[in-house]
Amino acid sequence: MDQFPALLSTIASELPSCTDAHRIYDLNVQLSELGAPLSSNGSDALSLRRQFISLPATAPTLLNAWRILSARLEKEDETNLAAREAAAASILDKLHRDETAPRPERAGSEVTSQVYEMIVQSARLTRDLLPGVTEAKVVVLPCEPYLRSVMYRLTTFDRIKDTELIPAHRAILQVLSNLIAPVDKVQQEWVEGLWQTYNLGSREDAVMQRALDSDDPMTVMSCIMLCINFIRADERLAQSMGSPKLRPLVAKLLDKIGWYSDAESGSLEERCFHLGYQLFSMLFHHGLQGSLFDILASPNEPVTPSQTTLLQLLDGYHHNSEWDAQQPTASTHEAYAFLIPAFHDMATYAIAAMTPSVAPIEAAQQTLDDDPRLPKVFEACIVACQCMITVCLAETEHPSIEVEGLLQRIRTAKQDQRSFIEVLVDLLRTTEAFIPRVKPFRPNDPTRSEPDDASGMAGFATLKRDLVQLAGLLANDDQQTQNQIRECGGMQVILSMCVTDDRNPLIREYALLAVRNLMINNVANQALIKEMDPVGIVGPDGELREMPARMGAKD
Repeated sequence: MDQFPALLSTIASELPSCTDAHRIYDLNVQLSELGAPLSSNGSDALSLRRQFISLPATAPTLLNAWRILSARLEKEDETNLAAREAAAASILDKLHRDETAPRPERAGSEVTSQVYEMIVQSARLTRDLLPGVTEAKVVVLPCEPYLRSVMYRLTTFDRIKDTELIPAHRAILQVLSNLIAPVDKVQQEWVEGLWQTYNLGSREDAVMQRALDSDDPMTVMSCIMLCINFIRADERLAQSMGSPKLRPLVAKLLDKIGWYSDAESGSLEERCFHLGYQLFSMLFHHGLQGSLFDILASPNEPVTPSQTTLLQLLDGYHHNSEWDAQQPTASTHEAYAFLIPAFHDMATYAIAAMTPSVAPIEAAQQTLDDDPRLPKVFEACIVACQCMITVCLAETEHPSIEVEGLLQRIRTAKQDQRSFIEVLVDLLRTTEAFIPRVKPFRPNDPTRSEPDDASGMAGFATLKRDLVQLAGLLANDDQQTQNQIRECGGMQVILSMCVTDDRNPLIREYALLAVRNLMINNVANQALIKEMDPVGIVGPDGELREMPARMGAKD
């Protein structure tokens, strides 16, 4: 540490007036070497950071370094633009003269390796100064506009896809993330200002949105970590994520998270997915489920990919210990109310799409081929059902007489002159015809072949199971819902599912439970069941067998 003050003073005095590129590079290397010990962990490194920050030359040196780098990139971009314009003019001239025009080259779009190295070195030094030192934030904050400018220059044209610039993208995002990371409450005011700049400013200021165009998972992770640190530094910023103005950021985040959802275990992509899940768990904790779902809607789509990913993250959130420990509150009920109209719209679309071909399996497959959106709607319906089931079950475990919960809202909901129950039964009936059950395969039966689910419909057959489970849950101890389901013809549909289905191993059990819930304390439903003369009995293999004479005898 003894050599730091003298060397840093020399660099600080020479750097602002230096015009020789090679000398600037040398000074930058020396500056980077000074900061090398700062990157380690522990109390010694923390003490070293504080000493380094306290040196009078540190603040002006960092500021000048970033000012020079920003100016260098700006100058290069001007040169690049002039070269591109000249190349375009030459091509147009050749075309005008009917000559063969050459393919335009990426004239000047590359950052010189020397400038690139200086950016990485300076970013790593700046990043390593910040952890745990409030004074460092005061020193680095004036550099932020230059950091933002450099990031903009490094993501214009096709540079965001340039693999050689990935370390620079990562390092700058890590600087900003460390700058935002909460140390005390003093920084809240300027944290909110930076959040507004990054999300509501010009396209040059949209640091996070630009970074999310990268194909590098570590760059995406750094961007997600920046979002998390913003919310940790000022929890009020979480609410703004549900604003329509932030739709581009939210949609890009979900697109990346969805892309990494099937990543290989232990991979960088999987780590990125889990960090994204952590971010949205924070937003769900603030009750932003409905706001986020609404801003992601598209007028021409029954459900967008981003909305489906959001529902999948929400379903995962329901299975963690933190959510399990929560008891439903008024805010909880309000946060999940969006599931009712969302399910209604998706179900209505699915019913209309399936209705023309609810008979033969070939026609159903043709519908899937003709309407590529239908499988996506099935997928979203399944997750929405599972979310409603989980929340409703939680409400039955913690009933509240003071607040109308999601369970009661679903029972009384009506949209476009149709009740939720009516739409639910209609979707169940249509899906049963569209994706018929598969009887158990018996190897000894030469007339039966093993079920082939290569059509792609097998994965969506679970929708019937979830619909039956939800219907049974809604009917439990509620006579009005029991009557509604009967009046919509739901009793017959659910009874038809009390058989074994190889696509749905558990649907028989859920259907039997639903029938039980429909009959409890409901004389009309019991009478309907009694009126149905049994024609056979379902055996353990799922086959309908002839009724024994004693069981089928009438009085």
